[in-house]
Amino acid sequence: MQLLNESQINFELNESKNVLQQRGYKVNHFAYPHGGWSNLSNNLTKLYYNSARITNDSLEVLPENADKYLLRSRSTNDQLKSITDYQSYIDEAITNKGWLIWTNHAVLPGNCSLCVDPLTLGTIIDYAVNNRVKIVNMGEAISGSWKK
Repeated sequence: MQLLNESQINFELNESKNVLQQRGYKVNHFAYPHGGWSNLSNNLTKLYYNSARITNDSLEVLPENADKYLLRSRSTNDQLKSITDYQSYIDEAITNKGWLIWTNHAVLPGNCSLCVDPLTLGTIIDYAVNNRVKIVNMGEAISGSWKK
């Protein structure tokens, strides 16, 4: 997105959304490819989506203080991270009263660099739930419906 012109960005944003919707997906939130964005792509994304995220590997201060088109997320795709690492991210979010936006490409067993193992994900979710962390999707987070 960083190297594209306005016409190319509009095409990518519109066409990717259309393809996913034609396949039956509800598409309201955008993930900048490889976390890359520009001021132009950020402004154009607002025409098509309710929010967008970058891969920044840091805590977010959502919802009141964040730019909902540059939401920072942490990836669960990195096989070098341990369950203890993920638990420390949850602890950081609790301590700082922040939001932890996690992303991954797939939930699959085995050794996949862009995936999270189902057992690992289950352990992460259990840890969050046991620490009374509310787990919501992007739509709920952006709209604030999780508060009701």
